[in-house]
Amino acid sequence: MNHTTASLLWALTLTLLGAAACEDDVTSSQPAAPIQGAAAPLPARANARMKVDQLRDSIAVVAGADAAGNAIGWSYHTPAGRTDLFTLLGPTLGQPDYINTTEEPAVTDAMYLKFSSDIALNVCAQMATADSSAGTGPRTLSRFASLDGSASDADIAANLRYLNLRFLGERIASDDTLTLNSLRAVYDAATAADTTTSAAASGWRAVCVALLQAPAFHIY
Repeated sequence: MNHTTASLLWALTLTLLGAAACEDDVTSSQPAAPIQGAAAPLPARANARMKVDQLRDSIAVVAGADAAGNAIGWSYHTPAGRTDLFTLLGPTLGQPDYINTTEEPAVTDAMYLKFSSDIALNVCAQMATADSSAGTGPRTLSRFASLDGSASDADIAANLRYLNLRFLGERIASDDTLTLNSLRAVYDAATAADTTTSAAASGWRAVCVALLQAPAFHIY
């Protein structure tokens, strides 16, 4: 290798080393560019209970219709007609009247817990009555299990899974014995306490009450 060739190679080496040094310097002195489309994490939202209108609408969906085809809700019937208890007692539950109050506190207090129990008992009794009046037609509360005492364990398990999905929006997996057994215990206790021919209806009404009072139904 002659002197000229060696000089060219040395000059090329210095050039490459200088370029690399400049690149390292630029990289270290400039912050990395943000990833396009990335957003800062949003703050977590605190849990809240359903408001009165949300609760009324949710019950209308899960409860189905009564024997007359009317949507089941929190109500009582008199000769004068049907009284909607959400309308009557909504202000007591915190529903704003937009005169004295304009916001509804979505908190679970003692009053709300008391009314949630009343709502469950009232609505589930209507659902059980509608099922008993359905005859061979479709039933909402006992869709997969007959009410004449002939339902098998598989029928009862299928209906429990269906009700948990209908009320809470959660599927019970086939290997989830904890949730299924808890609901089955409610059903068995209610049917054992009823020695009449409507024992099965009492069982499904009890399961309905348990699900309608579950925190998972009210809290989101």
